[in-house]
Amino acid sequence: MAIDKEFHATTGMITMMWQWCGGHNIRRSYENAVDNLVQEMTPWRLPDAIGDDILQARRLICVSDLHIGTGDKKPQDNFSLEKTRAFEQFLDEYGSSDDTAIIYLGDIIEAWRSDGAKVVKNRQALLDKMSANSHVYLLGNHDRWYSSGISCRESISSHPFFDNMTEQFVLTVGNKRILFMHGHEIDPYNQEKEPSSAQAALLTAEKHPPVSGNNNTIFAVAKKVIRACFGWVTHIRLETGHDLTSSCDTDNLYSYHLHNTALLKEKLKGTDNEFDFVVMGHSHIPEQRSWYHNTGAWAEGITTFLEIDKSSSDPKFTLFEWRDGKAHFIES
Repeated sequence: MAIDKEFHATTGMITMMWQWCGGHNIRRSYENAVDNLVQEMTPWRLPDAIGDDILQARRLICVSDLHIGTGDKKPQDNFSLEKTRAFEQFLDEYGSSDDTAIIYLGDIIEAWRSDGAKVVKNRQALLDKMSANSHVYLLGNHDRWYSSGISCRESISSHPFFDNMTEQFVLTVGNKRILFMHGHEIDPYNQEKEPSSAQAALLTAEKHPPVSGNNNTIFAVAKKVIRACFGWVTHIRLETGHDLTSSCDTDNLYSYHLHNTALLKEKLKGTDNEFDFVVMGHSHIPEQRSWYHNTGAWAEGITTFLEIDKSSSDPKFTLFEWRDGKAHFIES
């Protein structure tokens, strides 16, 4: 039985890495991802039950990719005690104002590498603070699977923070339309609403040690290879992300984050989901263009967020880094 579990998890992980490292035509796959999203053609609107506070707020604070884990001091938990305290200070600053609402742009909970139910249980105090203000919780690829068997749906239904969950939406501010999304929606490797068998195997591998307890099994070795590959991809993204997106080098995987957003903007012209600006995360790279605004992340050594001033007919977008207990302006 243990061998069967290790075999299936290992083959699943290998399949996933094959998809990432060349088993697909990268260019075609990414363009297909945009087509898949456009073809949904349902109006992307905030549910009425959670939209009023966002519409009435003068200021929107957008934060993404917190990847909050169980707090067990495991390597896969991005949210250390120090970072938790920093985020609580951030919430004290921005979560206590009546004219401000926070939009959480996905990957808030780390449900890939942590037990989602245990995160909710262990992080009650932080979630209480996050739910104390007006907010919207837009799901990302690391937390959207709460509705599947991978994570426990019942565990989140008991906490008010999760009452305001939604998916991508377009919000009209003055005479402009802003698309809020996580970013995985146009990423072919993370676009599906439910995990593939390969991704499910990766989740299983990350959450559990080798069943046999032997660190030299093919399963244990495969886990190390997977982690090394994801670390390599992250390194490439952090080292070259800005240059790649500015040149839109279509030979590189991560240039598609900007390339596909531009393609989506073009294809949605004249539809109910047409937009002037996009606000998103997913790449962990904070960046601003005339119409493209990426909030960055609270992961991989950065703690960035985006402020949107809605007080005029033309919204104003400002990117900040939270450091030493206060916000620092980031030059775009």
